[in-house]
Amino acid sequence: MSNPVPGWYDDPSGSAKLRYWDGTQWTEQYIDGAAAPAPQQAYGVPAAGQPSYAQPGYGQPNYGQTPAAPRSNGKAISALIFGIIGLATSYAYIGIIFSIIAVVQGAKARKNPFMSSMANVGRVLGIIGIIIWVIASIAITASCMAGACNLYY
Repeated sequence: MSNPVPGWYDDPSGSAKLRYWDGTQWTEQYIDGAAAPAPQQAYGVPAAGQPSYAQPGYGQPNYGQTPAAPRSNGKAISALIFGIIGLATSYAYIGIIFSIIAVVQGAKARKNPFMSSMANVGRVLGIIGIIIWVIASIAITASCMAGACNLYY
């Protein structure tokens, strides 16, 4: 049970005076009933006719709702970085690893609408890196089969 707000109320002992309630207990302050000020409003509740300067947060209708999606996404950023590295090293075996990581991270990061474009760029760079790696591997294998490959520099 919540206590009434602090203010002047009829004396519970039955006298004609008003007694002050401090929010937790009765005080020893008494006044005549005709001179009593209006009871105070509860904290945060504007009196009738007063403007409300409410801030978002406690006691507001949207309090407790799921916050907006963050504007930063580590998976999208890593997809972009791995896509760039995978594309730059696509001629080497390590390039395929970076490219695959870029495609996977980009797919995971597309759920965040603020970062989906960065995730998509990382995925595309990763896919291009994979394609270049496959073409380079086929070309190297074909040249080695033709006898033009010297693996012992």
